[in-house]
Amino acid sequence: DQFAKGRNQINGIESFWSFAKARLMKFNGLPSFTFYLHLKESEFRLNYRGQNLYAILLKNAEGETSQLVKAQILSA
Repeated sequence: DQFAKGRNQINGIESFWSFAKARLMKFNGLPSFTFYLHLKESEFRLNYRGQNLYAILLKNAEGETSQLVKAQILSA
C-alpha cells in the first residue's frame, strides 16, 4: 500500500496536524512570520513527547556552545 510505508503514513501525518492544531490554537492567532517556528516547535515536542524536553534542550545547547568555543579558539 502506497500510503503506509514505514513511519511516513497518513495516520502519522494526521496525528501531527491534530497535535499541532491543538497546540497552536492556544495562541489565538500567530504572526505569519513566526508560524514556521511554532510549527517546528510542535514537531520537536511531538517527536520527544514523554521525555524531559529541558534535559534534551540543555544537552543540545551544551553541544552548540562547545562547538562555538572550538570555532573561536581555532579562528584566534
